[in-house]
Amino acid sequence: MWQAPGLTIAAQAFLLVVLTDPDLPCVIRAAVLFAGLAAVVAATAALLRLRVRELQFSEAFARHSASIGVRDVRPGSLPPASPGKGLDGRARRFAARWLRQFYLIRIGALILFGIADVIAYFAA
Repeated sequence: MWQAPGLTIAAQAFLLVVLTDPDLPCVIRAAVLFAGLAAVVAATAALLRLRVRELQFSEAFARHSASIGVRDVRPGSLPPASPGKGLDGRARRFAARWLRQFYLIRIGALILFGIADVIAYFAA
């Protein structure tokens, strides 16, 4: 499931080439458009499902750790790093927060490819 978004982005390059070919019948181009949009929806659903599972695993890990006396090791609960050892604690927490939201950037890219598919279909 984790490969779906990356494969969809790679497949969009091929789909855009097909959609911009004016020599193909409209029915074939419409089928390719539908397939491209369906792939975008499926990859977006896969990303959202993976994010939910990631959060569930993180919570379960934290609960289990707490039950055996281990402190929470998730990025938001880590103490700030001492100065002089690379990024300080605030920068690390900022980077961790940003990386946790990276799935939104990938979903945005998928949506943009879906829009490009529609534009390519009507432009050709």
